[in-house]
Amino acid sequence: MKAVGHSWHKLGIAGPAPHPWYYPSIPEYAGLLEKHGFEVTHATLFDRPTPLDDGVRGLRNWLDMFGGSFVESLLESTRESLLTEIERELRPKLFHDHHWVMDYRRLRIVAKRMKLDMLHPENCVPEKLATTGRVVLYRPPLA
Repeated sequence: MKAVGHSWHKLGIAGPAPHPWYYPSIPEYAGLLEKHGFEVTHATLFDRPTPLDDGVRGLRNWLDMFGGSFVESLLESTRESLLTEIERELRPKLFHDHHWVMDYRRLRIVAKRMKLDMLHPENCVPEKLATTGRVVLYRPPLA
């Protein structure tokens, strides 16, 4: 995500660089789960490098898929310059052996649903509680 912001500002694109993703910390997400009736029994955050398909086009494909909403309003020439600058900045770190490798981080939390009578009444909304006691989140930051 840093590369998107750096490239956005380097090119002088108006307004703040977009950040449409949500990457909670372990305490932040555990707190949300607890607020909604879960007891967190385990939480870990770890690196999960993931090779992208399509060789040299892999990062652009990823940006089109997961970041298309923030570049679609840009002029074609500005969009192309932004994508080129993002690739230039990330190439030394994320391009290896003719393909891009995303530096995903995985946030894994195991939680079990508490009994409803253990919850505070203001947090007790049974129809909004998940039906599973296991929650797994993916945290894919872009360097």
